[in-house]
Amino acid sequence: MKKKKWLVPAAFGLALLTLSACAPSQSNANAAKKTFIKDVVALNDTSVYNAQEFTLKVADFKASGEDASEMNKLLTGSSLQLNVNLDKAHQLASLSGQVGFNKASYALSLLMSEKGIYLKSDDLKNIYKASPAASSSSQIGTIYGGMIEGLTKPYFLLDDQTINAGASSTADDGTTEDWSSTFNTIFENKNTTKEELNNALKDVPASAFSQKGDKVTFKISGNDISFSELIKGLSQVNNLPKEQVDTLIKESKSLKAEHVALDLTLNEKTHRLNGTIAAKIKDTEQDSNVTFKLDLDAKRSKLKTALKEPTSSEVDTLSDLQNAYMTNLETQAGLSA
Repeated sequence: MKKKKWLVPAAFGLALLTLSACAPSQSNANAAKKTFIKDVVALNDTSVYNAQEFTLKVADFKASGEDASEMNKLLTGSSLQLNVNLDKAHQLASLSGQVGFNKASYALSLLMSEKGIYLKSDDLKNIYKASPAASSSSQIGTIYGGMIEGLTKPYFLLDDQTINAGASSTADDGTTEDWSSTFNTIFENKNTTKEELNNALKDVPASAFSQKGDKVTFKISGNDISFSELIKGLSQVNNLPKEQVDTLIKESKSLKAEHVALDLTLNEKTHRLNGTIAAKIKDTEQDSNVTFKLDLDAKRSKLKTALKEPTSSEVDTLSDLQNAYMTNLETQAGLSA
């Protein structure tokens, strides 16, 4: 029980911080733990470090259960490379990078503002061409193809009204969560404090930490951990709202981590984290499991260039694509008459 207790806040709480973080002497280990906490707090201050490079590679992936073979084929060797930027002065956030799977790589770039989510039209076209819908003769495939052909401007805007119509939800207190409230949370200062991180890691033994020069290594593992415990540990570090924590616990009640292992090294001087995350997760309801090993590399920095929102003349909306598709249908009908 003791091992389970201290693994929880460490395993997913720190891993999902992105900048998270062998048994040395006790004094050196205590110093390493203090350095680790100090460095995590410093590097997660988004008012200072508002840009991040993030690379995640799937070194190993094996799943069992329904559709497992297809999932294994898709995810084995897959990768995700992202650059995330926050421009608080202009209230803009960007995410760009590459997604790799099935021995192919696809660009992904989006910009978020109060108006909605901007995506590059060329990215959407390339993703569509690689999807099953592109070769489908079904009505849905035809509609998607027609709308993709309607992309004539550099960007597509998934506007706030479309997002609200498709993804709005009502919280327990009766308030409605819309795109505006979701977007605004991106810029809220919810940086983890030294006291919060100390509390979350109070049961983690100092022997899990070691230091060599500017590098602090955090190495830990454990078995038979419920996801509710992992989520509670995460909420201790990330200050997740109670409603969100309760929802995550409810949705993952059948999941259990049979094994979790972290081996992460943090260098505050270079603002970089790298290491591995390995786990075996079992779904007791579906009688399936997944074993994976991830290689992680992340770096924090300061935004060098201000983000810029596209002008209306550079943007197609969903309404524009729908109108273009209908106009094309009417034209084809007229030609065949």
